[in-house]
Order: sequence, then C-alpha cells, then structure tokens
Amino acid sequence: MKPEYCEKPECISAVPDQIIKSEFTAKSGHVLPYTLLLPEMKDGQKYPLILHLHGAGSWVPDFHELPGQCLCMVKKDYPAVVLVPKTHYPMKWADHDWTLTEHHQTADPLPSLEAAYELVLHILKTDERIDAKRVYIIGQSMGGFGTWDFITRYRNITAAAIPVCGGGDVQSMKKISDLPVWIFHGDADDVVPVENSRKLYAELNRLNAPVRYTEFPGVKHASWTPAYSDEEVFRWLFDQSL
Repeated sequence: MKPEYCEKPECISAVPDQIIKSEFTAKSGHVLPYTLLLPEMKDGQKYPLILHLHGAGSWVPDFHELPGQCLCMVKKDYPAVVLVPKTHYPMKWADHDWTLTEHHQTADPLPSLEAAYELVLHILKTDERIDAKRVYIIGQSMGGFGTWDFITRYRNITAAAIPVCGGGDVQSMKKISDLPVWIFHGDADDVVPVENSRKLYAELNRLNAPVRYTEFPGVKHASWTPAYSDEEVFRWLFDQSL
C-alpha cells in the first residue's frame, strides 16, 4: 500500500500488516464491498475497531482503491483494525442534501449504512481479537453525514465518534447525549456549510454531552487533513470505551 494515497503522507506512522478485501451481504440483500486494514496483531491482545465512512470523492468504480484518509488512521502507537466499507454512486450513507443546513433523519437507514452496521456486528461476533467496547466511527463529508446518522441509530455499539465536515438532524442529538463526539469543520467550507457542525455542537452542548468541537480557520472542505493528522485526536479516541 502506497502512502501517496494520502493527501498528507507525513501523517502516516505505519502501513498495515495485512489488507483484506471482501464483500458482505446484508439481510436486505444489499452487497457491501469493504476493506479491512489490520495492524500487526499480538496473541491475546484485543484491538479497537475503527469504522471509516468515506466521502463522495471516493465514489469510484473500483472499490479496491482505498480513500487516502484511511491510511492516516493506521498509527504505529495506536494499533487498531480499520474497517472501510464502500458505497457506489448514487448510494449515500445518509439521505441528506449536503448543501442545506436543515436536516431530518429518515425513519429507516439507507441500505449502505444498515449493511455497514450489520458488518460491524458480524466482525464483532466472528473475530475475538476485536474489543467490542471500543468501536469507533469516523467519517468525512458524505461520510460525516453518515457518521451522524450511524451514531444516532446505533449508539449501542459506538464508544466514540469523529464526524468531519458533515451534518445531521439536530432533533436526533438527544439519542447520543452521553456519547463522546469530537466534531471537525473548516470555517471556509464551500461544499458542506459549517453551520451544520455548529448547530449540532450547540445542541449537544445544551444537552451537556461530552462533545468537543474544532473549527479550522480558513480551511475549506478538506478539514479531514488537519483533523486526521493530529495525534491528540487518536489519544482522545483510544481513551474512550463503553
């Protein structure tokens, strides 16, 4: 795996020991391609699972191409299994218009998100090396919207979340008032309005939730580059547990 996939190669501390590519068929029949990035795993040790939801920039025909941001999550000092499911155009992770600042959660999840949840459950059930109390979800842009939708539907398995330049339903924040969340957004974002993150942060703050918010001055849409490059993000993330 070449570090050049990452927009900022210097953020990569290590390459995965093993890369597994496969497909998962959900109960609905939806087929979800995915990649697993495995660290060098030691006998008897359990590892966190990071679910990464990609953005629309990774809507490409070949699902074997990993979004560059995923490699930024392969940290030598923070070994974890990174799960990268893949959705193809026009399937989103959550049914929202990214250009708006008002969003309403649908009654049911989109097939891609539901399949990602079922895949996480499958991995937890079949791989005893995964620490079920440390399932983290990270996503940017379209994946940021997916992250918000995921945690408000599947709080039961989520230990912490990092939604980057996304958005969601303010009314659903009451479902995650006890979940550690660290939000990132650039204040000059010209794709997803920064007001999305500001509103969700304000509501979680009102609910006294354990939420953090970082807004990057002058940064446009690619706020994931500074977010995923910050070692403090991973220190915080790996401290969280159910």
